[in-house]
Amino acid sequence: MLCFVEKKLIHITALHTAKLRATPTRLAVLKVLQNTRHPLSVEGIHKKVRGADLVTVYRTLESFESAGIAARVSIGDGIVRFERKLPHHHHLVCAHCGTVEDIVGGPLQEVEKSLQKVSRRFKSIYAHDLEFFGMCETCVH
Repeated sequence: MLCFVEKKLIHITALHTAKLRATPTRLAVLKVLQNTRHPLSVEGIHKKVRGADLVTVYRTLESFESAGIAARVSIGDGIVRFERKLPHHHHLVCAHCGTVEDIVGGPLQEVEKSLQKVSRRFKSIYAHDLEFFGMCETCVH
């Protein structure tokens, strides 16, 4: 397990690699993203970052998105959420409580390849945004 100083050095290195200064707000937002297992709203991140106003947190997240540190996530409710940039994955979202689960791999990679084969006009697909909605185990019971 990494100690506090080692984690902070990793965060500073990530910011410098992205050509971003390691300001206290950026470090705090990055720490929130690293310690969270599901996408958070800008307001949710703001509540966990001391001393920064909402606009600064939003701008920080936008700069992280541009630098490839964070990704914007839409789960169909109109609320902008962010998560740390991970390998390509999809989300299962509980329509009742909002629980989000990451899904990596699976048959969707094959669907993307087959779409390229059947399309008459498109020769490449470079991105898609796909979320699945249902009921989590807790809400079903």
